[in-house]
Amino acid sequence: MGVGLFIQSCHIGVTDPNQPTTDVLNSAVGILAFAKGGPYNGAFSSGTSASYYPTLDDALGEGELSIVQAFYESMGDLIFCPYGNSDFKFLDNPTSWVLDDGSTVLNPIGQGQPHEIKLRNDRAYGATNSMLHEWTYMYVLNNNANQLLADIDGTTFTGDQTTIKAVLKAWAYWWKGYAYSKIGSLYIAGVIDDMPNQTNGNYVTNAAILTEATKNFNAAITVLQTLSVNDAYTNTLQTIIPGTSLSGSAYMNAGVPTPTEWIHSINTMMARNIVANSRVADLQASDWNKCFNTYQRRIEAEGSSLCC
Repeated sequence: MGVGLFIQSCHIGVTDPNQPTTDVLNSAVGILAFAKGGPYNGAFSSGTSASYYPTLDDALGEGELSIVQAFYESMGDLIFCPYGNSDFKFLDNPTSWVLDDGSTVLNPIGQGQPHEIKLRNDRAYGATNSMLHEWTYMYVLNNNANQLLADIDGTTFTGDQTTIKAVLKAWAYWWKGYAYSKIGSLYIAGVIDDMPNQTNGNYVTNAAILTEATKNFNAAITVLQTLSVNDAYTNTLQTIIPGTSLSGSAYMNAGVPTPTEWIHSINTMMARNIVANSRVADLQASDWNKCFNTYQRRIEAEGSSLCC
């Protein structure tokens, strides 16, 4: 009985390394890994996003890059997708075709693209709602950036902590600006959420979402203006940008953008948000001046884009 009691009183704590909690972000190794995986695996791949809607990627995988980008390319007739899963059967199919003999052939699937997309733009359709894909990916991206910002200051790094933390903050603000840019450009309303793993029901207009994008882009610029290229700067970015995005970048310093080049990329995004969210006929001289004078002043001949 004594042996039996001893065995019952023992407890071995086992943690699955494949299912880490946010506690791992208390270490430099953990937070740097999260800074890479948060955007690239969490939003642009199907890993984290698909966990919210298990059938979201419908076995095609790679989330934002493979599915959403393919939506754009197929609707623009740049590629052809013969598959019906992941909502391609409705999103990229035209309503009708006009043949060489002048006859019109209607789409045999459903009642045509406009009707089917509008019909399925409802929570009741879950993962078969084409509009859900990018919404999910971009809010996962925003949430992961929120988590990163919440844990940076409490983490101890080896070496130049000031530079490492600043790079990570600029990285998080950049991705938040990117996420809000996409949400504000694609949806009539959205939610502004700056707390990790929380949400709210306070929907605001897409114009307010785009303002939030600008706010975060400017926050990134403010941080970047305090930085210069040194070993800590370069090594941090080389750690959090996937190697496939670093290779072949001969115009960049060691494969990563300098702070100035990074600012150039942010300015192009802010200019893009003005043009992409306005009809040409509605753009005023002040809008064009804002694009060309305010943002272009930092887009120089040697300017480059951030690897993403």
